[in-house]
Amino acid sequence: MLPNYSFIIPHYNTPLLLLRCINSIPIRKDIQIIIVDDCSPNTEELRMVIKQVKQIPYVEFYNTPQNGGAGLARNIGITHAIGKWLIFADADDFFSEQLEYAMDTYLNAKEDVLYFNFQSVMSDDISQTSHRESNYKSFFEEYDKNYNENNFRFQYITPWGKFIKHELIVNHHILFDETRYANDVMFSVLIGCKADSILPIDIPLYVLTERNGSLTSKFCQKQNETAIRTQVALNAYSTIRKYGYDFSFNYQMFIQILIYNKEHKELLKFYHTIHQYGIKKSTILKIICNTGRCYFTYCLQLIIVDIWLTISNR
Repeated sequence: MLPNYSFIIPHYNTPLLLLRCINSIPIRKDIQIIIVDDCSPNTEELRMVIKQVKQIPYVEFYNTPQNGGAGLARNIGITHAIGKWLIFADADDFFSEQLEYAMDTYLNAKEDVLYFNFQSVMSDDISQTSHRESNYKSFFEEYDKNYNENNFRFQYITPWGKFIKHELIVNHHILFDETRYANDVMFSVLIGCKADSILPIDIPLYVLTERNGSLTSKFCQKQNETAIRTQVALNAYSTIRKYGYDFSFNYQMFIQILIYNKEHKELLKFYHTIHQYGIKKSTILKIICNTGRCYFTYCLQLIIVDIWLTISNR
């Protein structure tokens, strides 16, 4: 009998957290757990965890041929998945106790994608709340008021927190980008575009963790990272427009780039690139206004962009 659920977990160098993630998945006969290790250092800790999980009959362990990032690891996982539903998780996160209830309740759901709510906690002390990705929580409140699906289809740009019909991925040949950064954005946008029907469910199914120093200190600070993230955001923008939806649904990807980038030269390249795509001056300024950066930085950016766009006669 084929499994109903295939869990796909990319892993790199967090073996004990990986074990926590696996242990949060209920023990049952209708699941497949696929772990894809992205060339982690061969430590004694990792060997111990691998030996332990390989004893679980429904766990499969694979390796990437080279360190290629989470996108490559997830794509390898997809090639081995045989379940009716695909469920993605990051190795340092885990599932809530409500996972099994959701699996039993929504097994035969007719929708292509089910979007679930989540909790955010600190990894070292899960009793402490984190505010990571807290903007997604407002999507459920808005959906309760006006049934707006577009936030989920085009701004819930993470692979976790979803049940995705396997046949949706297969029929439309949807895979993850194998870029070093933002490799999950186009995957999430494409399933939102291709899904005939979706269902947001306000159940905190997934537990997103934050490790100290792992977010703002590293986001958009590495070589070529801003350029890669900008191009991915523009690809998503073009795809959403191709399917007839308004660009405003997709501001969040640009805002994240602006919030965390401290290099003005990189920001100017960012503005120049998105402007070449036909995004109007007023739209670029609107993106800046939504970043919430400090007043001085905000004003400086407005001045730089306004002068540059005026000179370029756009």
